Amino acid sequence: MADGFDIHVDKDRAEKLADAARSAGLTPEAYVLSLVDDAISVPSEDERLAESLRRLAEYDRTGEAYTVDEVFDRIEAKIQARMAEHG
Repeated sequence: MADGFDIHVDKDRAEKLADAARSAGLTPEAYVLSLVDDAISVPSEDERLAESLRRLAEYDRTGEAYTVDEVFDRIEAKIQARMAEHG
């Protein structure tokens, strides 16, 4: 079993990582750990089904739905707002 990893990142990647972390309001270490957590956490079939049912119930309740373009536009707006906050 792994006791942990030390990973070297070249200068170019380190600069890009620092910029991305700053934009997210995190330290580079916290940012990388969040990316790793996202990459290795795979929801179970039961969790995926439960989330799908939750979303369907929300749609049934509100009738509100979004196109993919609308979702991406909202995400992009949030990213831009966050970047503006952090200079």
